[in-house]
Amino acid sequence: MNHSRASSVSPLFIRIVVLTIALVGPVVVFDAMRVAFLDPLPFLSPENLITVDGVSQPRGRNFPEQLLDGSVVTEATYLQYGRATWSRPGGSRRIDVLMADAATLHVLGLAPARGRFFSREDQAHPGTALVSPDFWANEIGPGGGQEGHRLQLNGAEFDVIGVAPTALARLGRFDVVLPRRLDGGGLRTGKSPSPFDSLALARVRAGTPRSDVQRDMERIQRGQERPGQGGSRVAVHSLAGLMSDPAMPTLKTLAFSAAVLLLLAAGTIGMLAAMLASERLHEFAIRTALGASAARLRLDALRPWLVATLPAILCALALAVPLSNFTQSVLPTLGPMHSLTVPTVGLTVVIAALLAFVASVCTLIPQHLVGQLTQGVGVQAFVRRGALLGRVLATAQVALSVGLFCGALVAVRGLMDQTQRDLGIVSEGVQVIEMDLGEGRTAEQLREDWNRLTSGVSSSVADVTVGSTLPWASRSSWWMGSAAVPAGTFVGFTRVGSRFFDLLGMRFVEGADPFSSGALTSDVVISQEVARRLRLKTGDAIKVNSDFRRVAGVVNVVHDPTGNPFAVWPQAYLMAGADEDQQPSASLLIRGSPQEALRTRASVEAILPHASISQPAPLVGLLAERLQRQRLGAQVLAAYAALASLLVVLGLNGLMRRRVSQKMSEVGVRLVLGASPAQIDRTMLQAMLGPAVAGLILGVSLGFNLSETVAALMPWAKPLDASIYIFSALAGLAIILVSSWPALRVASRARPADLLRQS
Repeated sequence: MNHSRASSVSPLFIRIVVLTIALVGPVVVFDAMRVAFLDPLPFLSPENLITVDGVSQPRGRNFPEQLLDGSVVTEATYLQYGRATWSRPGGSRRIDVLMADAATLHVLGLAPARGRFFSREDQAHPGTALVSPDFWANEIGPGGGQEGHRLQLNGAEFDVIGVAPTALARLGRFDVVLPRRLDGGGLRTGKSPSPFDSLALARVRAGTPRSDVQRDMERIQRGQERPGQGGSRVAVHSLAGLMSDPAMPTLKTLAFSAAVLLLLAAGTIGMLAAMLASERLHEFAIRTALGASAARLRLDALRPWLVATLPAILCALALAVPLSNFTQSVLPTLGPMHSLTVPTVGLTVVIAALLAFVASVCTLIPQHLVGQLTQGVGVQAFVRRGALLGRVLATAQVALSVGLFCGALVAVRGLMDQTQRDLGIVSEGVQVIEMDLGEGRTAEQLREDWNRLTSGVSSSVADVTVGSTLPWASRSSWWMGSAAVPAGTFVGFTRVGSRFFDLLGMRFVEGADPFSSGALTSDVVISQEVARRLRLKTGDAIKVNSDFRRVAGVVNVVHDPTGNPFAVWPQAYLMAGADEDQQPSASLLIRGSPQEALRTRASVEAILPHASISQPAPLVGLLAERLQRQRLGAQVLAAYAALASLLVVLGLNGLMRRRVSQKMSEVGVRLVLGASPAQIDRTMLQAMLGPAVAGLILGVSLGFNLSETVAALMPWAKPLDASIYIFSALAGLAIILVSSWPALRVASRARPADLLRQS
């Protein structure tokens, strides 16, 4: 009896799809790994480049010179990343800015793509700029419409003197490069989405041991500490390590997911290859009796997979190009990926050969049965063995897919929680307006601007606060010490206005809001983490740099949504305008509709006509932008889980079709005896009940372990949530039903007379 039509042998496009899914994951991950660990950085002798990071490292004008005080550093530079408002005819927008010095390209061994780089004179009297190649091509190059190639940033004019080298973007995204002033002043910029706020780069003597570099930097660090401060640390990293380390959690997650996907694909290929060959069991028996060799039969059984291999390789490489570009956006510290390199193509061919070998092994099983059939072994024994093998493979596939689904849900759910309720603030309904008060304004003028801004906005809008920055985007780190902990620590300070804590829903654990009245005060509000580290309580006196201040309140901690290890935590808060060092950047937070935010922006333009003001944006949107890399990483993991589900559907569908094909005669008899379609469906599904239950149990167990791994790699993920595992189990059950439905439909809708006639 031959039910090959009823069983619908897997067509060519299904084999191509399965092979493509199996290939594309490892190809993309290998491409990312190659860029991260094998490809050299595009700088001169990158093995001699280091970064110096210390919580008390000075942020002033002499930092590169201070690094040169050591015995191992030959050249040094200091980079700062930020954002500025670019004004042009027709409107303005925020762009990414890199502040560099005259030594930057020399340290890296680079040259401008066109024009020249900065000189010491440019640093002394800033008025020049370089632009990125993309910015030049799209905005101010030939046909860009910028007369004389001049830029207006934060109200100041800059002449474009060149185009920065493409390789400089490996250190962080930028549109414009500006000179960092020697006196520490210059254009003040807002928070940048670059992976690094600042980067201290140095070139050390070739062959210098890392331990010698560390000791030399620690000696310099001790010379910068204030009397009685002590306890600060300095960290030295290789530049290559600093650029690859932030990508490691995502790379590990993607590599694990690709490995699971490859295993699932291999299992699906094995199931489909064995079923395709077993449907030709009688053909093989006849051809064996007629003298066909075993090698010829194996080649014939393997030919459908060999035919699908080349199209699958081409499809996988074609898909790998956009997926690699997408992965690069997830991992911005890595360089450009090129999936069509010789090593990547070679790896693709090797994996395809391994999958073809799996298919070859699985096609041998039915032919082995043919050999034993000729020796008088019963057919039913082979059917039972084949059914047992199918159930084992089905259990493994369900378990792997449910496990991967759990890990993806943990990542996605953790990211949603992080943006919605784990920050320590209420972000819904809050609009943000960012502004730059103007270049070159004196401290007195800035204080006047802040007073006019605060009083003018507060009188026109009820639910608004004015601050210099948002609490998770602080760029100011000040030393703070207490009587209990005189060594102190470095704390990220945020300048805020009245109603700030109330507007963002922050809780006072101790004390009350000292800024609510709007009167200027030098009191400090600290987070619970600061209070714990320095053993402080409300009313205690603390030393901030060289000034004594009073702790007026303790609030809950505002978490950095990115888990950025380079962020300055924990937080403390000063009142905006209460100190001499007033910032020229401001942020307005408004709780209200976008229309109210637009009206507020118009009021600010009337109050400060010289300021550069951004369009209102939802705070939730700014958080989403800051979490872009994490969100994309979760999406990639979810995509792998979806592909795994597709593989399971294809594999289980083939298994169920094979079972229905073997049972069609029995189905015909049961239909003649009056069995309903629902009874037929239940009978057919009974064989899947064991693999389904076992696979779901094993999958949830595997998912729990995988979720803990995801949580270790992604700090914002939370694995201990029962709803995730319940939902994953239900999703696995739905996958089983969906994959079984086409075959069940064939069985329950068949006509008994036709089935009995075929038998």
